[in-house]
Amino acid sequence: MRRKPSVRVATVPALTLLLLAATALGGQPAGAAPPATLPVGTQQLTACDAVELKGVQAWCGSLVRPWDPADPASETFTVGYALTLPVGAARAAAAAPTSAATSALVALQGGPGWGSISSAPDFADMFGDLLKTRAMLTMDQRGTGLSGSIDCDDEI
Repeated sequence: MRRKPSVRVATVPALTLLLLAATALGGQPAGAAPPATLPVGTQQLTACDAVELKGVQAWCGSLVRPWDPADPASETFTVGYALTLPVGAARAAAAAPTSAATSALVALQGGPGWGSISSAPDFADMFGDLLKTRAMLTMDQRGTGLSGSIDCDDEI
């Protein structure tokens, strides 16, 4: 019997593609204020304060995913995420796509009940200078932070 891919397996590639698209965007001139929104593929990210660290800019967004990836008409849930980009890294990534500027760190809070986005400042402290040249992606697991929870029927 063949198993259906899990929601996690379907969501991680979607977020990875989003991250790669973001690093391929053209950057802004040095010293320019970041725009309030950042279009990345079909996503519209908004500037947020998930990480307040000099030299990086955080963008928040969410993906709506079907519960059953094999059935796009199935009910959906929302996955919230924050993408932290080094200031000016998008332009560098477009110029040299194989450089470290296109590398990303994916940070996920372990254990139930705690969102990863709220831990982004701690991850940023831990990663330190790596964030000068790399993006960081944090996403909240279902039922935490900006991600939707699972509401089970009482009859189960």
